[in-house]
Amino acid sequence: MFTHDLSFRFRLKCQALTEQAWFDFIILVFIASNCITLAMERPNIPPWSTERKILDICNNIFTVVFSIEMFMKVINLGEMQYKEDPDLITFNRPSQPDSSTENTLTSNRVGTSWMGPW
Repeated sequence: MFTHDLSFRFRLKCQALTEQAWFDFIILVFIASNCITLAMERPNIPPWSTERKILDICNNIFTVVFSIEMFMKVINLGEMQYKEDPDLITFNRPSQPDSSTENTLTSNRVGTSWMGPW
């Protein structure tokens, strides 16, 4: 696939961006914010209320951010390495979690978020 060519500029930009520590920090902030908004969900919020509209907007923002993160990592690593090679991202640092599990969770979250409106 053309995204695996090292001279491909977009892939190199994705690689440079996704390997930054601040990129992971920003994603973690979005994950924490997403957890907070999920905790605010309850079945008795009226569909016309401001709270419902804000929660829906936040959910859409999180879906877009997590989708961009996932696609940037897939372009950077390639589809197979994104799913299977935790050492490629963590560089054998024991302090980081297993990235293949993290990537699988991201893929599942993005997939179910995009299917949610239907």
